[in-house]
Amino acid sequence: MVQLKTLVQDKRPFGDSEHVLSLEKLKEIYDVTLPMETSTEFYNFNSKIVHDNYISLKTYFGCNINTQEKNIAAKVITPIFKTFFSKDLVRKFTAQKKSKDEYIFKDSKFYDCLFDAMQNAHSKKGQTVTNADLLGLIGTVINNAADWDRGRDSRKRTRDQDSDGNDI
Repeated sequence: MVQLKTLVQDKRPFGDSEHVLSLEKLKEIYDVTLPMETSTEFYNFNSKIVHDNYISLKTYFGCNINTQEKNIAAKVITPIFKTFFSKDLVRKFTAQKKSKDEYIFKDSKFYDCLFDAMQNAHSKKGQTVTNADLLGLIGTVINNAADWDRGRDSRKRTRDQDSDGNDI
């Protein structure tokens, strides 16, 4: 059962268990609406990531980290971030260095739990995941958040129109 990593969370025939946790159950445990829209929602959620709740979040991450290949791990992390954070909220974060008006993601319990789950997934293959590895992935996700929700398409449409709004 522990070997099962790829599960369709909402339409799977499995019930919640020690090794499997649905997104709906996670929302119920944390009493949160996802994706989170504001930093206040995130900090309230983050403050609840302790003890049994930490384990439940780690279980959810474990079900969604379905690769042990570091080179495609950003494709695993991005859907997790899209599930938990709105585009506007994730863009208020920086992976590790404080800059003006940005929050440091590395200082959150959410990060600690995700890091723990990534280490667990990769240790089965004899690999290690370092803070630098995960922070690099998170930095990539944050930098590409502007493209979420068809952001890239809207920029392309704007670029392909002249100043009067006519297609070029």
